[in-house]
Amino acid sequence: MPLCKALHNGKSFLVQALRQAACRRLLSTRYTAAGSAGRTQAGQSEGPETFHRLRKQFIKYDLLIIDEWLLFPITEEDSQLLLSLIDRRHDHQATIVASQYEPAEWLDQIPIPVAAEAITDRLSSQAYRIIIKGKKSMRDVN
Repeated sequence: MPLCKALHNGKSFLVQALRQAACRRLLSTRYTAAGSAGRTQAGQSEGPETFHRLRKQFIKYDLLIIDEWLLFPITEEDSQLLLSLIDRRHDHQATIVASQYEPAEWLDQIPIPVAAEAITDRLSSQAYRIIIKGKKSMRDVN
């Protein structure tokens, strides 16, 4: 379960490469970026059946990649949804999060302290950390 941390220095490129490698090994994968929680909330507003179907889909993938992890503020409801998802995947499927923040900083980003600790613990335990350092953004390459 790699954790990628960088500031526009190739973390999205790296997680996409890891996803391609997983696909070549015939693993089911799902890539999602910041802001996708809105889709989950939209599913929730369509009714509990649609919401549970969406959540089951995210749980079943061999590899789930969440890019731009905690780039935008999340709600208490999002925190509960994330905890439920991460808890169900923990020790069963691989999850990659790509973030500009260190795991210790996640605690301040997640509004429910107990959920923040549980999510951070589950994602950080047994994790591989890949830290990309650089002064220049890959987006600035001419």
